Amino acid sequence: MNRQAAFFLVALAVLFGACLKDPIPDPLNSNPFDQDYTGTPLVEVTSTNSAVILDDDGLPIDTVMVFHFQVRTDLFPASTSYRAITRDPRDGSELTYQDDDQFARSIANVVIGQTYCMEAQLEVVGTTTRVWTHCAILQ
Repeated sequence: MNRQAAFFLVALAVLFGACLKDPIPDPLNSNPFDQDYTGTPLVEVTSTNSAVILDDDGLPIDTVMVFHFQVRTDLFPASTSYRAITRDPRDGSELTYQDDDQFARSIANVVIGQTYCMEAQLEVVGTTTRVWTHCAILQ
């Protein structure tokens, strides 16, 4: 084998060897800002309670269920700006909270003993995280 053919074979082996990559580990779900993240929820419900809404005469006009949320900013890189989005799955209504790590969202027209849910997700740098659904029985 001549010198030129040997050089060509070595170059070819290096070229193909450089293209060999290890497979991507499966599953890739540890980034909390990805839709397929499976770790600790970034938005948690810390408590729920009910409140009676009174009219000007002190008469009850509605009962609401209040979800108290906590954003797990301890899981973020420092100085991460975000927008929390809550959605009532009954009617699709949304409320947003800019960089608030604690906030509350209420559901009106509720009945004691029934289960109610609230959805929450974050928007970070124009992309949204997965949706976390939190449900509780109104007591």
